[in-house]
Amino acid sequence: MTTLKETFIDVLKSFVPLSLLITILQFTVVFLPMDVFIDFILGAILASVGIYLFLLGIEVGLSPVGEMVGQSLSKTGKLSLILGFGFLLGFVVTIAEPGVQVLSNQVEFVSGGDVPGVVLLLFVSLGVGIFVALSLLRMIFNISLLKLLGAGYMAIFILALVTPPSFVPIA
Repeated sequence: MTTLKETFIDVLKSFVPLSLLITILQFTVVFLPMDVFIDFILGAILASVGIYLFLLGIEVGLSPVGEMVGQSLSKTGKLSLILGFGFLLGFVVTIAEPGVQVLSNQVEFVSGGDVPGVVLLLFVSLGVGIFVALSLLRMIFNISLLKLLGAGYMAIFILALVTPPSFVPIA
């Protein structure tokens, strides 16, 4: 039962401040038509309910499954299996992320097609997958975070030297 209450409070903390600010602006500065303001209030309520149900589903359904999979993987003791699943999880989750998809479409539009959105999406997902696997290696072998990040930035700078000029500003 605490999950229900904690999730509800988290959602309220996210939506109430912005909704209050917009309400204050509505009645002091902006004066939007009342039907637009009512649509905003209804939209905020519906978005709050949707996010509440989404977060509740993650906490009740997905998190326990993820914990069980993680425990099972760690018990196998097979480093290649752990790293493979880590890479695959990072890759797939990034491909499915709507924000990355929108970003890749916007970059393709802004670059006039010089940087294809699909290529950007795949390479960003590949990078996230690699760094998830590297992060797992870091935890397993107790590698310094500073060394991992330093090597990552070094690789990025080296790749920037050999990357086509149209990709560098996006990177």
